[in-house]
Amino acid sequence: MIALMVFALQINANPKKSVSKDGIDRSFISQSKQACEWGNNFLTPRVEFTDFDGTTIGSQIFKQVIPNAQSYMQQRCLDVAKILYRHSANAPKFRLLKFELKNEDFVAYKGGNGDQMTIAVSTQHLAKIYRDSGNNPQVIKDEIDGILYHEVTHGYNLSPTTGGTYDGSSPFWAYTEGIADAVRIHAGFHQTRNPNVIDSRKWLSGYTTTGFFLHYISQKHDKNFIYKFNKAAKDLGNSWSFDNAFKSILGKNVETVWNEYKNYINSGNSLDYDGNYPWSLDCEGDTPPPTGETIDITNDGGSISSQHNDSPSTEGISNLIDNNINSKFLTFNTSTWVQYKATKSYVLSSYTITSGNDAPERDPKSWTLQGSTNGSSWINIDQKSNQDFSNRNQKRTFQINTSSTYQYYRLSMTNNSGGTLQVSELELFGKEKQIQLPIADFSVNKTSIKEGESISFSNSSTDATSYNWTFNGGAPSSSTQTNPVIRYNTAGTYSVTLKAINNDGSNTETKPSFITVARNGDSGSGDMVDITNDGGTASSQYNDSPSFENISKIIDNNLNSKFLTFNASSWVQYKATKSYILSSYTVTSGNDAPERDPKSWTLQGSSNGSNWQNIDQKSNQDFPNRKQKRAFQVNTSVTYQYYRLSMNNNSGTILQVSELELFGKESSTGGDILPVANYSANKTSIQEGESISFTNSSTNASSYNWSFDGGTPANSTQTNPTIRYDRKGTYSVVLKATNSFGSDTENKTAYITVLPKGDGGNCNWGNSFLTPTVQFTDFDGSTLGSQIFKQVIPNAESYMQQRCLDVAKILYRNSANAPRFRLLKFNLKNEDFVAHKFGNGDQMTIEVSTQHLAKIYRDSGNNPQVIKDEIDGILYHEVTHGYNLSPTTGGTYDGSSPFWAYTEGIADGVRIYAGFHQTRTPDVNNSRKWLGGYTTTGFFLQYVTQKYDKNFIYKFNKAAKDLGGSWSFDSAFKSILGKGVETVWNEYKNYINGGNSLDYDGDYPWTLDCGNTNNILSNKNTTSSLDFSIKTHPNPVENSLFIVKSDHIQNITLLYEIYNTQGILIHKEKTFGKELNLNHLNSNMYFLIIKKDGEVISRNRFIKK
Repeated sequence: MIALMVFALQINANPKKSVSKDGIDRSFISQSKQACEWGNNFLTPRVEFTDFDGTTIGSQIFKQVIPNAQSYMQQRCLDVAKILYRHSANAPKFRLLKFELKNEDFVAYKGGNGDQMTIAVSTQHLAKIYRDSGNNPQVIKDEIDGILYHEVTHGYNLSPTTGGTYDGSSPFWAYTEGIADAVRIHAGFHQTRNPNVIDSRKWLSGYTTTGFFLHYISQKHDKNFIYKFNKAAKDLGNSWSFDNAFKSILGKNVETVWNEYKNYINSGNSLDYDGNYPWSLDCEGDTPPPTGETIDITNDGGSISSQHNDSPSTEGISNLIDNNINSKFLTFNTSTWVQYKATKSYVLSSYTITSGNDAPERDPKSWTLQGSTNGSSWINIDQKSNQDFSNRNQKRTFQINTSSTYQYYRLSMTNNSGGTLQVSELELFGKEKQIQLPIADFSVNKTSIKEGESISFSNSSTDATSYNWTFNGGAPSSSTQTNPVIRYNTAGTYSVTLKAINNDGSNTETKPSFITVARNGDSGSGDMVDITNDGGTASSQYNDSPSFENISKIIDNNLNSKFLTFNASSWVQYKATKSYILSSYTVTSGNDAPERDPKSWTLQGSSNGSNWQNIDQKSNQDFPNRKQKRAFQVNTSVTYQYYRLSMNNNSGTILQVSELELFGKESSTGGDILPVANYSANKTSIQEGESISFTNSSTNASSYNWSFDGGTPANSTQTNPTIRYDRKGTYSVVLKATNSFGSDTENKTAYITVLPKGDGGNCNWGNSFLTPTVQFTDFDGSTLGSQIFKQVIPNAESYMQQRCLDVAKILYRNSANAPRFRLLKFNLKNEDFVAHKFGNGDQMTIEVSTQHLAKIYRDSGNNPQVIKDEIDGILYHEVTHGYNLSPTTGGTYDGSSPFWAYTEGIADGVRIYAGFHQTRTPDVNNSRKWLGGYTTTGFFLQYVTQKYDKNFIYKFNKAAKDLGGSWSFDSAFKSILGKGVETVWNEYKNYINGGNSLDYDGDYPWTLDCGNTNNILSNKNTTSSLDFSIKTHPNPVENSLFIVKSDHIQNITLLYEIYNTQGILIHKEKTFGKELNLNHLNSNMYFLIIKKDGEVISRNRFIKK
């Protein structure tokens, strides 16, 4: 025995290197199993943050999610170092980290030498990620974190001295990019990527392919693998390779482990890489099982104790949980308890007791197992009596059934006989408790009441078992009911607090200034209310808010949410459902960054959303606290339905507000609201002797005066008159709407067209059109293009059917003549094209690229109206390919022949006529002229429609069949117009080069029929828009729309009317100037009508960004 002890001491005193049979030195691995005391030697680098961009969305969103870049980078350096090293003294010492944002086309990179490191990140890349995520700032924060973990790793990791260079393929390169992505994956910031086990280069593929492989090893073999893999790059010196590193750490070569990994993934298993693991990094090697699996609780690192302190030194209490049945715990008492305090709380499912090695009378005969959450109050879990252990070192298992969680376990035992009790092993098996804290939340039936009234509170908390309410100013002032009803007796503004409780803890929700109680004596025609709660709509000047900080948050009665825009100034607007007299308003600051608070503002009111009056102005305002509500009184007797708050922030490029409230009373008189005249007709083109019904859509009017040029009667005071027209011609309609505050007049010139009886040919459409069955298939489903399509076209099947009918009615005049398609297959595909049509017989297939739709959407500033117009345009074009007649001569579809130019030209001609090619303009410089196809030919056909014959597209389509083998562009033009195509093209070219513009907004002062001329444009009573040259730009519009007028109308005052897509007049302005300020318009599509002396001289459409 002495000799053995001396020998052992000699080994410990003179340790030798551990060299495996494969010749790999593993001594550094055993040395790593030391205390993991991080120490105080880490050098936190000084960070110089430079934003070389500063203005784009990428820069702005970075500064929103990372408000303090310097301290954030320093923390990331420490985080990475603690993954790669176990002692601060071993980590590289960087004195300076330069962090740069650049508006360039890359992702990120790391540079620098010595004790300086530079990391650059592309704001273009950040902006793309932000847009692709649907403006989700959390996604961009995760991307920034991921970039930082990756690039900082490049600065801190050790590098092999062999294995090639950074060439994109060597083991050195694969290690460099692989370990950087492994650190990023371990930290939980590569959630959008998945393991790739089919790459032919396997572990040498670098980036995520290598990174996920390394993470697999951390999860399945050794939680500290990244630390050891990094250390091996230095310790193995010139013998380093992937294979040698793996052998030195795992005892397996890299090929073997890769194949294990590949089989694991191919079998449908997944990795855990959310950054939240059931273990912590240390200097050991085992990876514990994931949370939720049954484990031996006595192995979790807790502490064991016993009732009596009389055990022999070799048979102490620690032997009870040492996983060795050949040792034992013994006490010189007949009965005793043993207690295990775990490091966490568990739900117990079973336990085992193992008898000792001798003396059966010492075995426990009866016992009680108890659990506790605090070590003082105990609950019985299981009880046994008259138990027998027939063999020595016999393990017996006992199942239990409990859902309670405990951190302390006590086993109180009594032996069989004698004065000694012994047990070899105690094991406790269970699962870690998953803590589920409650979430407190509530709502009310109303927030504004009068003294003495009550409010019902609706509890919407989750995972709670009990509640504590506090009602400032309420009666009662507290409650433990789930949904209490509280009375308020005194006027004022009061907060409400709800504390939700369960066994795991509590959560508190406080809503400050939540309840407003008005005095009973308040005068006025109505109750004082928060106008922003009346169900109206909120809008903002810019459409750049993050998805969960959009304009709706400013009126959601939640101080913990906010509205944010990446602009130093902006207006927000609320359109109420009724008109009110405002008495006060409140503005509540956001949750962070005081420089984003509004510093000055102007509050305005409007009765129609176009003409604004100042209500209140403030400057140099201060919000010293976060989520601070400030109230402002106003003095006005004027009634408004629209309210606009135009704000400027303190500094920087971001403005935020948590809440806006408007308090007032509903007007009983209607206030100083001028009427707005407007109307429509059930038809605008009729034959002599027919009647038209007019629908009055004026607002705030009490009486009406109609004037009908050419109508019978010529005047009317009815609200919705019906007028007969007996003589052919083109006639205007005037409506004057009046109330006690004034009047408004709407004059629609050349609005009614009356044709002679029998004119227009046989234009009875009939009932023979076959509406095709539509099969809509979305082969994409998840990308932005697919999602925005389904947003703007919620019912694709019926929408496609309507487009088929729309196209057919442009190309034909009788439903019996239109082709009969029984089936239209409409497919969305995530591929790189725009759209195409194919099919045979009575079936047609149209496919649209969601990649193209996503690009259009992003380029428009995320404007859904633009994407809807693009979809409509594609449909008009592609459906035309299915319904138009085709010439039997003129070549083939070869990209250059007359047949090809006709095919693509008439399709774009229909699209242009329908008003869905607003972003394109005529091209008269194409050397192929009318044979240029697409928009070159399409705009030429639109010119002919506008200047010569409104029914030209119908006749041009019909001529493809009627002319048979003699068809050509020239013969078709001669048969329809009596002029050759060259002559008409030259006229068109001179017209465009003369500064004139075409009308192609889809809204024309005529209707298609079977007539031979464009009666609207040729009528002498009409001032044609072609007599004047008016152009507007840009399109889309950001702030101002600029007007270019021909010389003879330069100094003439014109009336500009702007309508929304529902046909509602939202802005009217008379000016002889050259600019319209459109700051007040929301992002959408609008129609612009320009009038001179009451007559329409120009119509256009534009997009407001």
